[in-house]
This record gives sequence, C-alpha cells and structure tokens, in this order.
Amino acid sequence: MKTSITSSPKEQIGLPSQFRQLRSRIAFVPNQVFISSTENLQRKGTKLLQTKPAKHLLVYWMLLFLLTGNTILAQPTNKNIFYQKVFKSVNAQACPRQVQRYAYCPSDQMTTLFKEVEMPAFIDQKKYKKFSKASIFPQNLFEFSEERRKLAKQVFQPLLDSLVGKQVMRDTLRAEILILGYSDLTPRMEDIIAYDYLCRLSRKSFLDQKSFQDWFSFVRARETGSVIMELFDQYKSLLLNFEFVVLDIIIEGRGIEKPESDRTYSDIDDKRRIAKVYWRVNG
Repeated sequence: MKTSITSSPKEQIGLPSQFRQLRSRIAFVPNQVFISSTENLQRKGTKLLQTKPAKHLLVYWMLLFLLTGNTILAQPTNKNIFYQKVFKSVNAQACPRQVQRYAYCPSDQMTTLFKEVEMPAFIDQKKYKKFSKASIFPQNLFEFSEERRKLAKQVFQPLLDSLVGKQVMRDTLRAEILILGYSDLTPRMEDIIAYDYLCRLSRKSFLDQKSFQDWFSFVRARETGSVIMELFDQYKSLLLNFEFVVLDIIIEGRGIEKPESDRTYSDIDDKRRIAKVYWRVNG
C-alpha cells in the first residue's frame, strides 16, 4: 500500500513546537552562531518525518542546510569576539565616574569580565603615565566644536599609537586610559543650557554649586574620552593580532580640585577647566 504525506489547512497555520523550541535555542553572538549539534538536528528531523506535515519538514531541512552548509558553526566554539560595556559609579568625593570596558577575548570569559569592574574609591593618577597634552574648555562649555574635535583627534593619536600600535608583539594587552575632568569656580548659573543638561544627566531637579561643578568636570572628561574612543575604533584591526585584550577607559570628574596640587590658580582660570589624560599597560 502506498502512503502519502498530506497536511490540512489548519496544520499549516503555525510551525511545530519542536521547530519553535529549536529556534529559541539559537543564540546570535558577534561573529558566531551557536546551536546544539548537527547530529541533534538530523535526529529531530527524522522524528518529525513520522509525525509532522510536509510543509514543516521542508522548512526544517532548509534550516538545517543553511546552518550547516554555509560555514556557520554547528557546534559551540570558543573563538575571540569583541564586546564593550559601560559601568557607572562615583569616586571617593562622590563625583561621577564611568568605566568603558572593551574586550577582545574568548567568548567563555565574557561573563567574568563584564560582571563588574573593580576600581578603588580613589584613583591615584601618579600610578599612570601622564599624556603630554590636555583638553581646555571655555567657560560654561563642555563640548568640542567640529574644528576642535578634529584637532583633538590629531593631539591624542600618539596616545593610541603607544597604547596599541607599539604593543603588537605581545600576546595579551591589558591597558587603562584615565581621563580626569576639572572645573574652576565659575558661579553656577541656572539659566544656561548646560545647567538643564546636567540636571537631566544627574537625574536631579536641582544642583548646588559643588554638584554642578562635579558634573561639569565629568562631562568635560567624557567629551575628551569620546574622541579617544573614536580613535580606538580605528585600531580594532590591530587587536586581531592579540590573543586577549582588555582596555578600560576610566572617565572621572574631580570637580573644583586643582589639576596640579603644587600650582597656583585663580578662582576663574581656564587652566582649571581641563581634562587630563593618563595611561598605563598592565602586565
């Protein structure tokens, strides 16, 4: 007796539960796709052959072909991938701090690396190398103009050359860039755009003089950091030469603290409205 496989209109409305379960287990990760195993797919397909309509089987086997016939990984691997995450906190003076962590490493280490970032309450910049240039900001401003942003990229290019370009003979790279923002004693003004912006950023309806300068110094450091991050993106191809890379870009406001403790400043002083950059390679 000949048998035929048919499907009713009602059966064709949705995919079988086995297919939906399989689809839910496919996890997309940068540069990789993980599924259980080719043998498992084939075994499930054979079982479906006995129980499900032809339309579902066709879709199932097409998925199997796409996943296993186009150089997509059919078994879990541990290849290196890129990932980044931002961590926010405050320092010992309750000034805002942000750590942008970049990593290029085996995928099974991502959970540990990005669970948390341990930083001391006070970061001693003397433990870092000081970069020779700093960013200077006008009163009540914390963003670069387009022209100044281009100039800033030229200024900080040598930093990335030292940090990444000159380290390519190493197998691993663990590095930190520390950016500290400062502010002078310019009076807090509630009628300027910057005040409204800083209130929203800090999630506060009112900022006193200290909080205002703390956040102002932070966003100046963050603006400098954004330039360095853009430059770092241009070096990603070089990171493929390493087996393991972790770069932390630490951005911190220091409020009205003096940039150089042994130097004399005026209350209103453009040499205090700056962001200073430090760096180090660990290990």
